[in-house]
Amino acid sequence: MKNLDISCPSCSNPAVLTQSHRYSQTSIGAVFQCANTACRNEFGGVVTLTANLPAGVERFSSGTSSTTDSDADGYVLTDV
Repeated sequence: MKNLDISCPSCSNPAVLTQSHRYSQTSIGAVFQCANTACRNEFGGVVTLTANLPAGVERFSSGTSSTTDSDADGYVLTDV
């Protein structure tokens, strides 16, 4: 399974998940903090499952667009 890599919007260094809250079966809120000790910016967002695999299909096509990414489990993540 691939991890979701998030970069700090202030300094572009890696960020780590510090909190998450499940809103529904398809949506979670997430809070991240920059791993750069000089920055330590906190930011958050909502991750929403927008599509599910149809019955009998193993995964989505490998093509991705600039607004969506398919992970190894076949879920599509968007930045809403």
